Amino acid sequence: MMILKSALSFPWMAVFLLMGIIIPESHGYASWLKCYVELDDTEVIMNHYVVPSNKADHSVEIEIQPEGASEWMTSPVVYVKPGMESVKVRLKVPQALQMETVQYVVETTEGALFADSTMCDGKRAYARDYDTEVVLKFNDDFSTNKSHAVEIWAGWAMGHEEVRLTPRLKLEPRKDEQEL
Repeated sequence: MMILKSALSFPWMAVFLLMGIIIPESHGYASWLKCYVELDDTEVIMNHYVVPSNKADHSVEIEIQPEGASEWMTSPVVYVKPGMESVKVRLKVPQALQMETVQYVVETTEGALFADSTMCDGKRAYARDYDTEVVLKFNDDFSTNKSHAVEIWAGWAMGHEEVRLTPRLKLEPRKDEQEL
């Protein structure tokens, strides 16, 4: 009680005390990535050049789960059923990273936006852990087969270290004769 009285006798100390109580938990580094920073190997993020997927020390990929499916898919090209509105997206990491905090930012080309994303007008989304899903919603042209493929890729890191890229994953509208 004496410490509290002493702290409150200095107005600036009271402000710091209240800040510790009122300010919510901060978001991880992934949420801080600015829209003008490209997710490619020409950029410097967190004082390191971004590492392309073919030079990363771990093989990390994007995996998706189409609406109504129970399994996750990883493939360089995934064919999406006509009329599908969205897919869930997350990272697939090797066992060596499954106990680590692997944050990521995922980006899309035109034809889709991330639901509930406040990053880059929906062009990007982030998650604080590799197995946390984000939802990619297709625009009407894509879901009715009137659009080109959508590509997604991610930058990921463990803490304040170099950002590594995943390979790009291509989502194409499925033609009638193609299998999922």
